[in-house]
Amino acid sequence: MGGHVLDALVARHANIRVLVRHRHPDSAFAGTVTQVVADLRDEQTLRTALAGVRAALYISPHDTDEEELAANFVRAAEATGTRIAFAGVHLPARSIAGRLQLAVTKAFLPSYRGKLRIGQRIAASQTDPVIFSPTNFFQNDEIVEAEIHNGTFPLPIRYANRVDVRDLAELCARIERLDNGGT
Repeated sequence: MGGHVLDALVARHANIRVLVRHRHPDSAFAGTVTQVVADLRDEQTLRTALAGVRAALYISPHDTDEEELAANFVRAAEATGTRIAFAGVHLPARSIAGRLQLAVTKAFLPSYRGKLRIGQRIAASQTDPVIFSPTNFFQNDEIVEAEIHNGTFPLPIRYANRVDVRDLAELCARIERLDNGGT
């Protein structure tokens, strides 16, 4: 998803800074994208990377320390006044139905508990976050394209809300513009 957001921002001639673990000298976007070396495990490098950034996309990596990595990112964003655009698992528990859905998800999908805590932490942060919580991407069908052409749909999610990752990337790229009354 990050690559699609990058494409959408490059198309807008936006001033783009990407966080990388190691500088990539052969970047396809050389000259239009500034690479900043930082580590999600090091809050100080994150603060340096986010200094002067209006909004930053955060997609939680699948990592054993994913909650601590997100906590570091949130603290750095709060310290630098950077708005977080988060694409990940989040179930708002503002209503009875939302609280029930959250409880059921935690009970039956224990592997999502950490991801749900990350979404809750970002939602409660002082970053004025924008949260995208897609259920499923149309691009997931590419994995089982042959089965689909043979008349079956082998993925377990049949009645989920689905989105094209490029449409979500377009929304992420528009965050600042939409807030300023643009279209």
